[in-house]
Amino acid sequence: MNGSIPTRYPPGYPLVLASLFATARLTGLPEQFFLSALAALAMGVSSALLFATAHSVWGLKAALVSGVGWMSYPFALWLTKQPNSEIPFIVLLYAAFYALWHSADSGRRLLRLALLAGLLIGFATLIRPMGIGLGLVLAATLFLRDLQLSHKAKLSAAALLLLGNGVVLLPWQFWLYSRTHQAIVLSTGSIPSIRDGLTFAVLSRGYRQGIKVPADARALMEDIRKRYYTLQSFGDIASLIGENARQRPVALAELISLKMARSWYATDSQRMELQILLIQIVYLLCLAYCTSCAWKQGGKSRDLALVVWLIAAYFWG
Repeated sequence: MNGSIPTRYPPGYPLVLASLFATARLTGLPEQFFLSALAALAMGVSSALLFATAHSVWGLKAALVSGVGWMSYPFALWLTKQPNSEIPFIVLLYAAFYALWHSADSGRRLLRLALLAGLLIGFATLIRPMGIGLGLVLAATLFLRDLQLSHKAKLSAAALLLLGNGVVLLPWQFWLYSRTHQAIVLSTGSIPSIRDGLTFAVLSRGYRQGIKVPADARALMEDIRKRYYTLQSFGDIASLIGENARQRPVALAELISLKMARSWYATDSQRMELQILLIQIVYLLCLAYCTSCAWKQGGKSRDLALVVWLIAAYFWG
């Protein structure tokens, strides 16, 4: 609106919202109606994709458990009450996974489905930049699974997946560079997000409740807060981390451990975290049991468990 270059967020989700709002103006219906419709549709489609994937491995009963488990998951339902970008991102991620999972059993459609998976991941990444490495992760799963495919076929499918990913992402990258003359990867939000993540316990922002952290970790975050606006690049942050790894390894280890643990249950406002943790523990125990059963079954069951946890590890990282 003010003529500035929109580098803070990639264009995926703004385009989704713009389409919904344009439809609302054309039909005369409230914008909230279309936002709610999108959330409901996304929940239905994502549940159906999970059901279809599980059904291909374990049959009807297990597939129903998978679909119902996702539809009743409290934090998935929470996303549907407000216009979160996670909603379309999840649908595209599940669709890409479904396409790639079935590609190995699709004969001549292997390459087309791999390309489709890459395109879908590209669109998902334009909605949420955290998907930037998903193309590589999904390509790697082709080599980790016990597939009856030649090495050449796997390489061809992986190459087409990455090609599809690049076809979607590169136009945005070229446009950014042509306007800013800077090598920006998807958005300029990464550095502010990392800075905030290194100071989350000492930077209240006026809405954070506050949490207890070990004294050494808190002292480290306080020092980082004092240098907050000097951290302007990945190089600055890497230098800071390296410096503290040498001088304060215990404090840095505490901070990293805190972030690794809190990624499973923490909120930006730092509220309701104990309740969330208890719910997450129940679901993680169920996941651990199902993973153990799938691993013992071997074959496709083991492959699916391995791939799912690889993707989970990517997002955790």
